[in-house]
Amino acid sequence: MEHSQNEIQNLLELIKDYPKEQVRFIMEATGIYHLGLVNELQKQGYFVHVANPLLIKKYFDAEIRKGKTDRKDALKISRYGTEKWWLLQEHSKADQIYQDLQFLSREYNSFMASKIKLKVQLSNLIELSFPGLEKILKGHYFGLLLDFYEL
Repeated sequence: MEHSQNEIQNLLELIKDYPKEQVRFIMEATGIYHLGLVNELQKQGYFVHVANPLLIKKYFDAEIRKGKTDRKDALKISRYGTEKWWLLQEHSKADQIYQDLQFLSREYNSFMASKIKLKVQLSNLIELSFPGLEKILKGHYFGLLLDFYEL
């Protein structure tokens, strides 16, 4: 299923005859990609459980038959949901806040890694353009020069 408004409406059309309290949606967390579906299903009044992919993987690690396809993953998630039916917790806004913070943390770490990489590249370019400048500025002042580029 694609995560488009059309596909979500098609899904809702397929299940409209079932009582909402008998329908549970179980899906793996996929970064931010699952959130549109989660929000729409919850807005329509359906129970949605978002599982940690590692938890589902560990749950089925004892199986002899291994394999990784979308179909097999869907069947595993379905089995997990069936076996844990009464233990599943509904996805909540608090979970959403946690996921938003997790996303922001990843973005921050990515930004910092890029910043460090650019500083190293700038340092190398300065050394190529002005050989020995780092030694003349004695480390600390050279660091200030690199910090200046951030402004």
